[in-house]
Formats: sequence, C-alpha cells, structure tokens
Amino acid sequence: MKISDILKPYKYFFLSTKDDNEEILKFFNSITMDTKSFSLRYDRGSDFFKFSAEQSNDSFTFIMKDEKGNIRGTASLALIPHFLNGKKELCAYLGDLRISPLLSPKIRIHWKKCYSEIIENFSTIEEFKGVKYLYSAILDENQNAMRSLLKNNDQLIYHHLTAYETYTVIVPSLMAFFHSGKYQVSPLDFSEINNFLINNSATNGLANYFVNSVESELVRRINTWGNLSEKSFLSVKDQSGKVVAAFAPWQ
Repeated sequence: MKISDILKPYKYFFLSTKDDNEEILKFFNSITMDTKSFSLRYDRGSDFFKFSAEQSNDSFTFIMKDEKGNIRGTASLALIPHFLNGKKELCAYLGDLRISPLLSPKIRIHWKKCYSEIIENFSTIEEFKGVKYLYSAILDENQNAMRSLLKNNDQLIYHHLTAYETYTVIVPSLMAFFHSGKYQVSPLDFSEINNFLINNSATNGLANYFVNSVESELVRRINTWGNLSEKSFLSVKDQSGKVVAAFAPWQ
C-alpha cells in the first residue's frame, strides 16, 4: 500500500510538492498556535521544505484544500532514527499541524476519516518503512491541537513521553561566565563531540541516534544543516579538563 492509495478517495487531501511552496508559506504564515497566554508562529523563510530536509532524510508534507482549491491545512511527517529504550528504532515525528478556522465542517470530517485511516495502516504504507512509533511536541495549553489529534480517534494510543522547556541564551555575559576560571571554552573535534553525545544520551525512553558510525545523527546534521561543520563545536571543560558541556553556536 502506498500513500497515494490512502489519499485517492479523499479529494481534498494531497501530498505536497515543491510547486506548492509559495501557497503553503502564505497559509502557514497566517496561522498561529494559541494558548491562554500567548500565540506562537514559526517563520519558515522563503523555502518551506528546507527545514524538513534538515530535520530528516525522509519527510512528507500533507496539505488540505477547500472547495475552491485554497490550502486550508498542513501536516508534516519526518522519519528519524532514534534509540528507543536502548534499541535502534525508526520513528515518525508529526509536525506542522495547522488547520484554518475557515475549513468547512464537511472537510473537517473528511480530515478525521483520512487521518484515522493513515494511522490504522501506518506500518503497512510503503513510504513509511514499517514505522511503529510516532511522536510529536505539543504546547500544553494548545487544546485545538490535542483535539485534532485525539478526539474520536481510537486508532491512536497517546502516551505522554516527557515535558521539556527550551531556552535561548542571547547575553554576551555567558561566555564571560565560562571563562571565569572555573570553566574554559575551547574547540572540540568531531570524535570528541560524538563521544560526548553518546556518553550523555538517555538510555531509557526516546533518545537521539548518536553512534560511532556514519549513521550517527550527528553526521547527518553536519551534512544537511547549512553552515554547520565539524569545526562548529565548542566544549566547556572544568578545572580538571573534563568536558561538562558541548554546544555549536549556529544560526
């Protein structure tokens, strides 16, 4: 079974191509993810598919159109190798879920049916390579996204993996702190950064696929992320010379 076999009965749903780039961006830039306290919108620049290519070697973006042929919804899927409880497993990341409030009830019903059918047949769809596990990151208070994924859908079993927070450090004093005498920042070569990531990855649950081979997630990122190279990485060492942190300043 192929993706086209699933989508064939649903005339409002399509697997996107590069030709859809401008229209997807126009729609994507008009939709926010909302909570009680703030709204969040991602800027994908001039090429919607660039981020997908950096995220995974195998990615798919689905689009929903209304009766007039305008894009009113998106959903992306990225196939990414991970460690799952210490074992290599190809997993699928669900992202870019956006649905216009202007989407008609009729098409919303079709979306639910199509989505359920994809989930039900996921492991047998040729392009998805036998993936059994899917994961996503959802804002805690984004109830619209939760309802869209879970309501009236008995094909999807949802398990909460973990809560996480992200931080963006923009103050120059950070580097001064590292050079305060207790810590020292210095370049880190590829083997050192790869070994550091391997030794500090989680052994339980879901973890990045960092290994000592060309299949390592680190190798893939260096090969596909613009302006990132083996020379991009820096280490933070304590007074004994032990690496306690590593990072790659990258825009």
